[in-house]
Amino acid sequence: MKLFFEALEDLLNTYERACSMYLDGKVDCERFKKDYHVKIRKLVEEGNYRDKYFPPHTSKFKDILEVYNQWQGKSN
Repeated sequence: MKLFFEALEDLLNTYERACSMYLDGKVDCERFKKDYHVKIRKLVEEGNYRDKYFPPHTSKFKDILEVYNQWQGKSN
């Protein structure tokens, strides 16, 4: 089980880096949103581990949450 959570955190770290690049304008933002809008929404809203990884005030994945909130029209 430990390996699973390590792999999951690696995946989330990859999304976090990608969202950071999106927020900094270092990627094609239109293309990024088109490709990742549904994936990020599902990750934050529907993931089995959302309570562990995405609590709004304590999550270490701040950039994922910021992108999610922007795309959902929510204030930070």
